[in-house]
Amino acid sequence: MSTPQLPGDIEAFRASARAFIETTLPALPSKSEIDSDDRPSISLFTERAAELAAVGAARQWRAAKFDAGFGWLSGPVAYGGAGLPEEYERHYAAVELGYDVPPEDSFATGLEGLGQTILQHGSDHLKELLLRRIFRGDLITCLLFSEPGAGSDLASVRTKAVREGGGDWVVNGQKVWSSRTHYADLGLLLARTGTEDERGRGITAFLVDIDSPGLQVRPLVEMTGDAGFNEIFLDGVRIPDDRRLGDLGGGWAIYLAIMAASRDALARSRRRGGRGGLAAVASAERVAGVLQRLGKQDVPTLRQDWARLYIHYKVNQLTSERLAAEWSEPNAAAAARAMGKLALSDAMSAAAQLVAQALGPRILADTGEIDSFDWQPFLLQTPAFHIGGGTDQIMRNLIAERGLGLPR
Repeated sequence: MSTPQLPGDIEAFRASARAFIETTLPALPSKSEIDSDDRPSISLFTERAAELAAVGAARQWRAAKFDAGFGWLSGPVAYGGAGLPEEYERHYAAVELGYDVPPEDSFATGLEGLGQTILQHGSDHLKELLLRRIFRGDLITCLLFSEPGAGSDLASVRTKAVREGGGDWVVNGQKVWSSRTHYADLGLLLARTGTEDERGRGITAFLVDIDSPGLQVRPLVEMTGDAGFNEIFLDGVRIPDDRRLGDLGGGWAIYLAIMAASRDALARSRRRGGRGGLAAVASAERVAGVLQRLGKQDVPTLRQDWARLYIHYKVNQLTSERLAAEWSEPNAAAAARAMGKLALSDAMSAAAQLVAQALGPRILADTGEIDSFDWQPFLLQTPAFHIGGGTDQIMRNLIAERGLGLPR
């Protein structure tokens, strides 16, 4: 199917995007049909049940957007993209913020990381096979990276892939802390094809179907009571060699590309700041609403902490925009992405501490009051933000070495 021709003029393009959204959305399930809770919890991660319930509407919206030409505006026409400059992605995102579109968190791994990595490192076969399906939402993807003994030190992965006589690869091992795997179709797997002494040089990346025989997904229950993550067991899982992504032993380069794309996506989410951006989950304005409803907006210490939070968000937003515009050299750009991720983590923690101080014991029990128990998931999930996508310590090392040129 050919990609529809979109207007080249920016204003005409934005008008075309608005017309598409306004004529398409009425046919899709409304937000109230997906989530009818009058008091939704404040959460960084969508609850497992709500996530599963929203996947169908998200797939339908993603397919409609792709078929209309808006699903991959900066992508190559040969693989279903519109072939337009990156700025058109930003213009479309700005238009979409004004509408109550189904959330597309389910596709984040594919759209922000894996799709771009396949385009950069994949064979022609993989590009033809997967890119259109990923960006249309036909395939939901996940990452199979971390292991019980290889979290921050991913170079020590032990999941083993052995090739049988020049044919398929047979994989045995375990992965952990994988999100979306319980409903994903495709996973990016890092497995050891060399010796453990080779560290990152002995790792290869593969694309594995989640419904493959021998692959088992089990939920991991968190302290919030939800199970947004999974552990995965691989027992004799067979993967054809044409599903290998990149060179033999080139898995570390794939990992770095995915992490860079993930951090860039976080920075873009923080810059957007509006509905759909992570910064909106606990924005300064939302926290101010909590203080006002509690009648604590004039408590001096809370006012001071709120002012610091507002300044933190604003300075980080402006800094992120400046770095994105000025730091184009690869090492500097990587440092800028790390700064964005680190700054967002710090802002989330500051917001959680302020809300917890204002609510006091009410954050621990559902008293029926608005804001009370609603914020508990956010408070409990915030520490994960300092770990996922690279720990704070790794981010600081990356900034020091690549941004400031300091020695290891």
